Amino acid sequence: DQLTAPVVITLIEVEGKESAAAAQGAQVRFALDQSPFYAESGGQVADCGVVEGAGFAIAVSDVQKDDGLFVHIGTVAKGTAKPGPATARVDAERRRDTTRHHSATHLLHAALAQFVGAHGEQQGSKVSPEELRFDVNNPKAIEPAQLQQVEAWVNQQIAAKRAVSIRELPIDEARKLGAK
Repeated sequence: DQLTAPVVITLIEVEGKESAAAAQGAQVRFALDQSPFYAESGGQVADCGVVEGAGFAIAVSDVQKDDGLFVHIGTVAKGTAKPGPATARVDAERRRDTTRHHSATHLLHAALAQFVGAHGEQQGSKVSPEELRFDVNNPKAIEPAQLQQVEAWVNQQIAAKRAVSIRELPIDEARKLGAK
């Protein structure tokens, strides 16, 4: 829910080994004490951005979850990166575009249930700044007329510019409220 945060780099790895410093051009994996970056999860790609400290910048190209730890992956773009205080900045435009596609997957899921049938459950997805892919089970090909209905409904919902609210709930409670 943040785009910028004060952070502490707690660990830097170069070529798979912990390092006290990483020079410009080095490919690094590193950990932060907290992170505004979204880690790849549930078909949604990770945020990208930059982590800047005293005299250095790391271009963050990926963030992965590893046993509860968020592992940031990137390249030292300037200076020599070292553990310690820094500022993390998420690429806001990329986050915004990914968020739009994430919201669109929810709209698409609702439209498929309405126009194709409640049996159509999401079987996977890819959500990125450039696109969304939504995998759905259906006993036969979706008819062109149904696809037109789905597209028209989703576009109507987008055009309505409804407010979006985000709530984290236990899965059972979310399902009682209609979440899929």
